[in-house]
Amino acid sequence: MINIYGVNQFPGRVLHSHEFRGADEFFNLNLLLIGGSYSVDDIAVQCYKFGARSVTISARCRPFHYKWPTQVKEVPELIRMEGRTAHFKDGSSTDNIDAIIFCTGYRHSYPFMAKQFDLRCGVTEFVPGDLYKSIFWMSQPSLAYLDAPRQIYTFPMFDIQAALVRDVFLGHVKLPDCTHWQKDVDK
Repeated sequence: MINIYGVNQFPGRVLHSHEFRGADEFFNLNLLLIGGSYSVDDIAVQCYKFGARSVTISARCRPFHYKWPTQVKEVPELIRMEGRTAHFKDGSSTDNIDAIIFCTGYRHSYPFMAKQFDLRCGVTEFVPGDLYKSIFWMSQPSLAYLDAPRQIYTFPMFDIQAALVRDVFLGHVKLPDCTHWQKDVDK
């Protein structure tokens, strides 16, 4: 996570988006989301739908300029926290923050996998080149990676990928022969 003055003394919950498990735990809370890409808007929408009192999105880059509901607002970069008050680069502030969620990116890491199965995805790669349908590893078809593509609306995609993997592994969906996979990957 980024080091921002006062966050270490913040009396509420602080987490990174990779620890986010569901929006229901943020019901009726005032949230501060820090980040400027896909996971921040995924989490903002989910928390709004599950009844967060307010969602404040702080980004150092360009705002999204979405037509957010009134409970969701975009603000400039967070420069410091004082108690439950967030102070932003433009001099504005937001009071009564209950939780801070950092949505500041991540790297894929599979430390529990043997080295020969460790998926590598470069910074500029959208999808690792050896995954059929961005999920199934061509060298080992019974091995599936969820969330391998970069820059995708993550949580809805996780659900769809998990359902496909489940159906393939249960035999409800049959994948084509591996010889056809490379043609699909090359598209």
